[in-house]
Amino acid sequence: MKLSDLLNPAAAIEMVVGFVNMGGPVLILIGILLFLMWSLIFERIFFFKFLLKDEVRSVVNYWENRQDKRSWRARKIREALISETVIKITRNMGLIKTLVALAPMLGLLGTVTGMILVFHIMAITGGGDPKSMAGGVSKATVPTMAGMVAALSGVFAQAYLSRIVERECALIEDHLTSGDDPTPRSPAGGPASGGPSSSASRSTKVEPSINDSSIDKVGFESAKAEISRAESLAQQAAKKERFVDRFPPGSPESKNTKFDEDGLV
Repeated sequence: MKLSDLLNPAAAIEMVVGFVNMGGPVLILIGILLFLMWSLIFERIFFFKFLLKDEVRSVVNYWENRQDKRSWRARKIREALISETVIKITRNMGLIKTLVALAPMLGLLGTVTGMILVFHIMAITGGGDPKSMAGGVSKATVPTMAGMVAALSGVFAQAYLSRIVERECALIEDHLTSGDDPTPRSPAGGPASGGPSSSASRSTKVEPSINDSSIDKVGFESAKAEISRAESLAQQAAKKERFVDRFPPGSPESKNTKFDEDGLV
């Protein structure tokens, strides 16, 4: 094989056709799988290099322009934004992983079909035709080699992309801050003190939104009523139990005693 043969299109096509004939039809399937796998890999690399920054910038700008960042509805919107961005980041990663795992399986399929051809030739010729057997052996080994090469190249690319996916998924959550702590902090970690800005921050109260305050008020009143009801029932049951222990059923005291919600009457 000379360098001039590789630069000649006709010679290069002839070499590819000869290699495919050596490996059999399974080699065509491996070639299609390899083309699809690397097309998805290059699509992900292009997305991470050129498109992901614009996606993250648009999501962060939308979140930063919101006035309400602390209510229940705002938290749900933040979770939805993170989920949509993560879906875009992890798109096609599962398919790439599947294709990487499928490549050596197709190589093994080529090995099996090649060995079947070898045994078929041995059954016909009785093992006296080494040239025919060599064709079957090549069809058994070439697909295995091609499948392993395809899988190895995909493993390295998948590891590179997985590292980028993990990093970007963690960063998108850090970019969308919920603003739960409005109190300014000093470099030491405590509340800032001194100066007009700190006094103004202490005198300013962060008012909750209408939805947030109404939801909290209704939930607090409902919980308070349930707790009071449970305490009343517990006290009534305790009084009844002490009375029954002291005066067994059928005694005059038990017949003349009634209970209401507050206990004994």
